[in-house]
Amino acid sequence: MRTDKTNILVTGMPRSGTTFVGKALTFSPEVAYLWEPFNSRFRRGVRQHYPYVGRSSNHDKVSFYARLIEDTAAFRNLKPCCTKYLFKPGQLRLLSGIDREWEQVRSANAVEEKPFSVFKDPIAIFLSEIMITRFDFKIVFVVRHPAALYAAWERLGWLHDFRPWIEQPDFVADHFGEFAGMIDSCPRDILSYTALQWLVSYSYMEKIKLQYPENVMVVRHEDLCVNAKKGFAEIFRFAGIGFTNEIASRLADITEGSGVNQVSRNFSQLEKRDSVKLSVKWKDQVSREQLERIMEITALLSEQLYPEPLFRTI
Repeated sequence: MRTDKTNILVTGMPRSGTTFVGKALTFSPEVAYLWEPFNSRFRRGVRQHYPYVGRSSNHDKVSFYARLIEDTAAFRNLKPCCTKYLFKPGQLRLLSGIDREWEQVRSANAVEEKPFSVFKDPIAIFLSEIMITRFDFKIVFVVRHPAALYAAWERLGWLHDFRPWIEQPDFVADHFGEFAGMIDSCPRDILSYTALQWLVSYSYMEKIKLQYPENVMVVRHEDLCVNAKKGFAEIFRFAGIGFTNEIASRLADITEGSGVNQVSRNFSQLEKRDSVKLSVKWKDQVSREQLERIMEITALLSEQLYPEPLFRTI
């Protein structure tokens, strides 16, 4: 593996715009790209869903994930967990597609290693610290308004499962424990659980940003939607990747579509949409009362990340 290669993790909550950012970085011919290589539902051998490594993690866990990250950065041992989905044809087709994509990247990398590798994976968010300290990753955290994420998760019928977090005692000791009481006291519904997931995830982000400012960039999905050229020029600069007029033109083509809704359910693909309208689409889907509940749950952080009146009223 070349010593001058730059590894970049693009992460955040699912549906926050990580695919938007990750795929846009592939507009550069200098970039190799992997989609969700740390997701235990897709990749064989990942021990935990939302794995965490931090100061309370034991030696075995640290060593295991250090090897996994090293293998991933070298495009080694990328095996899909197809046996989990033998009786789910849709999932099996998805995994087959992921496997082909991983194999294509691995084969291309064997012929000519790119100077930049981008790993798009919201499930890897809590591996950010070990990626920085052991492997000098650059981390791009993508933040999206909590009401926008609630609207997306409600439309998909997703209810976050906190058990993989609770079942990691090191994560509870280092970070999650301070929020555990909020889960016990809130309704078990998509709104409450999405808002809590947002608070826990981005509170972790804030800690990492304070500890490793040179390795971390935080971007808001809404800012990228409103001014893609400016926002992505800053991301490319942070990553060290050249930002050309051709890349700017491709971004304009992707973000200046006429529709807002995602056409397919293939979340690994970047689709052409009206990104300005997309940035506030949630206002047509979330009621005033729902917004107030969301902002109350996330107040510890949402007031800091979204102080503008535009994001706090309907």
